[in-house]
Amino acid sequence: MNRYSTDISALILCGGLSSRMGADKGLKENNGKPWAQLLNDCLINLSIPTFLSVRPEQQEFYSQRMPNIPLIIDKNLQQINGPVRGMISAHVQIPEQHLLVVPCDMPRLNERSFTLWIEEFRRHQTTVISRTEQRTQPLCGIYRREDITQLSKLYQQRKLNDQSMYAIIENHLRTHFVDVPEAIISQYKNYNTPQDEL
Repeated sequence: MNRYSTDISALILCGGLSSRMGADKGLKENNGKPWAQLLNDCLINLSIPTFLSVRPEQQEFYSQRMPNIPLIIDKNLQQINGPVRGMISAHVQIPEQHLLVVPCDMPRLNERSFTLWIEEFRRHQTTVISRTEQRTQPLCGIYRREDITQLSKLYQQRKLNDQSMYAIIENHLRTHFVDVPEAIISQYKNYNTPQDEL
């Protein structure tokens, strides 16, 4: 049983092109485990159902490497790309769930951060987004299902013109920003190139 109740599921975003890394970041390993698996294990420790968001062409590789983690395959949504595509695709499959969103290229994130997001979400009852040293981290937080429904409607009405997550947060969502304590800011490091070492 999810100790925080049963209406939050996690979506690990693995559908990026990983062009700077030169290899699929969700499948990059640390101590023999893919980064996506490391994040999944932390979320499972909190009893949060977890899904991997992937593009159709990634499905076979992820199914083989992590067969025990369910996948959500990007829908064929015309003229929409990036993380919002994965989020809307997930919402189609699990519309009753709020989505705890986490990028696969932040493999240091763990239970301390996830618990912080959940507690703030319960306290404010709105979409919560992490902020590190005044820098918004739009892929680290929990999106209310009602907000994702609204984004889906805007897409269907062709009104989601700027699909960057920063623009979406600023223009379309009522958001509570969670200032990350200094003690855990190091968890929020992105790993984007082969030179970045865990």
